Amino acid sequence: MSEAPATRRRFRYTARTLAGDRIADSIAAPDRVTALRQLARADLVVIDIAETGTGTGTRRSAALHAQRLLIMRQFAVMLRARVELLEAIESIASGLADRTLRDGLREIAAGLRRGDRLAKAFATGLPGFPDHIYALLEAGETTGRLDRVIDEAVSELAVEARVARELRTALAYPLFLMGAGLLVILFMFLIVVPRFAAMIGSRRDSLEGLPAFVLGIGEAAQAHGLGILLAAILLGIGGHALGFSAAGKRMLLPLIERLPILSGLVAARQCASWARIMAFAIGAGVGLLEASTLALAALPDGRFRAALAHAARGFRAGKTVADALAETGAIGAMDVSLLRAGQRSGALAEMFGLIADYHQERLHEALKRASMVVEQLAIILVAAAIGTIVLSLVSAMTSVYEAVQ
Repeated sequence: MSEAPATRRRFRYTARTLAGDRIADSIAAPDRVTALRQLARADLVVIDIAETGTGTGTRRSAALHAQRLLIMRQFAVMLRARVELLEAIESIASGLADRTLRDGLREIAAGLRRGDRLAKAFATGLPGFPDHIYALLEAGETTGRLDRVIDEAVSELAVEARVARELRTALAYPLFLMGAGLLVILFMFLIVVPRFAAMIGSRRDSLEGLPAFVLGIGEAAQAHGLGILLAAILLGIGGHALGFSAAGKRMLLPLIERLPILSGLVAARQCASWARIMAFAIGAGVGLLEASTLALAALPDGRFRAALAHAARGFRAGKTVADALAETGAIGAMDVSLLRAGQRSGALAEMFGLIADYHQERLHEALKRASMVVEQLAIILVAAAIGTIVLSLVSAMTSVYEAVQ
């Protein structure tokens, strides 16, 4: 009796080619591990992969991030204890309850046995880490300082978790305000405004402008209330999925980079990650061009990455680090002055470290400002919407009363 063929499932993935280009596509495979192997054979470094038709909730994502952080911490401890790389990976995998992570670690071990570089094996077996973590692994393997780079990766993952937690905390109250305000507005349009419309009755024909517009929306909302509610729910689910998926983040990045408040958050985070990798790589003896390539690979496509790619061409042309970066405007004047001082004193790596620390602190300050601004904006928008509705209803009643008089 012939064996039934394995069920083919479809996985959507985001990956980088060997040339550094990002691609997003889908692949059919019996399981996730097989899909990762097929992509690795195609010389693609997977950044994110998920089965179509399934979603990963915020709690699941947070749990996976915590487990990945724990894996990296165990990895760092074992490497400091002089445990062999493959033995460390197998030991950690044997102690994991999560089958996905366990299979991912074993896929990393299999990739290393095939001769893959550590960064590629990690990207294949455990996709979903931030790009700069894979770049750090690449730098650690290049310099032979893997134990130190794993410690750095753990620190970076802890920073990512703290930033995500602070962002959720900062947005929790403004989102609550906006949600409560939307419920009040829906209640007014579904219940209050139609009752006012019924009270006014045929005299509505004499109304014009904003009162007539608000009453019209209220009647339409009452007639199609269920459809409006379903559309609002679907819009909320779609927005949540878009914001938390890798493809959605790439789509939203060009818009975010143009918004006054959010652009500062993105710029500070990207600059901190880039400078941290530059500091580690140069401090470990990696040449400037190779360090720049490693750090560049950690960044998403966008204005900052494009500016740094232009600066890298300046490095190749023989320009100094400070001059090449100053020409592109990728970093601020203070950062440039630090790099000039580092070039003169031979402490370039330390200066990149200072730049990373400065932008990390700048990120925390930007989060606080963003929270305050979004909170005030939410209050203003909700108050303006409710005030407009109330003013329209009062104006409508006043107009009808004057007409009767």
